[in-house]
Amino acid sequence: MYGIQQNETDLEYPYQPIPPPRAGKAWRNALHATYLDKRFNDTISPLHRPIGPSAPAKVSLNHWPPTIPTTGMTMMDIIDLLPPEYNQAVGNVSLPQDDGLALAECLSSRQTTRAWNNGTVKHGDGAHAYAQTTRSDDPQERLEGSSMTPGDQKTIFSLRTEHYGAFGIALIGHTICIRHSITATTGYINFYIDNDTVIKRLKYGVLPEMGSEKHCKTDYLVRYMG
Repeated sequence: MYGIQQNETDLEYPYQPIPPPRAGKAWRNALHATYLDKRFNDTISPLHRPIGPSAPAKVSLNHWPPTIPTTGMTMMDIIDLLPPEYNQAVGNVSLPQDDGLALAECLSSRQTTRAWNNGTVKHGDGAHAYAQTTRSDDPQERLEGSSMTPGDQKTIFSLRTEHYGAFGIALIGHTICIRHSITATTGYINFYIDNDTVIKRLKYGVLPEMGSEKHCKTDYLVRYMG
């Protein structure tokens, strides 16, 4: 545990020094973002998804959207079917009490939902968060999510975290459609993202002339309806 003790084994492990304090902080942040409920405190840290014998059986899928029947599943059940790399974008999500019904009604009736996301990098550790709500901005109809953004500590920067926040919103929107059997949407999701490059990539895709080396404008507040 302290970098000098080893289990009783015939295998010879290389010496590992004690990790720096920021490594422990990054580990705690990752646990809080992916496994622990937001109600954690100094004495209790409940899991936001139960595990163990009492937990519902989970289906291992590497394909999205799911290829199995989803009738009767909750949004969390469907989120649990996300491939691991997609789950990193959705992270720890807090769902509305109606399981996304109000958001689904907006998307299926020519209305607009609003979504915000933000990303940050500090000391090589990236994180992103997002929220989506109806036009009424009713707290009972709002969902929120956050997660640590995967990436190399030496090269990660805010553009990657901003992309992951937008990706999380898109996946949640798709999950809402699956949960409430929406096959053709007439509504919209308004993305509020403070990164010009992310907006253009959402709108046009990643074109050669929009590569990071050729498109490094200063971030500013923009809005994209898509």
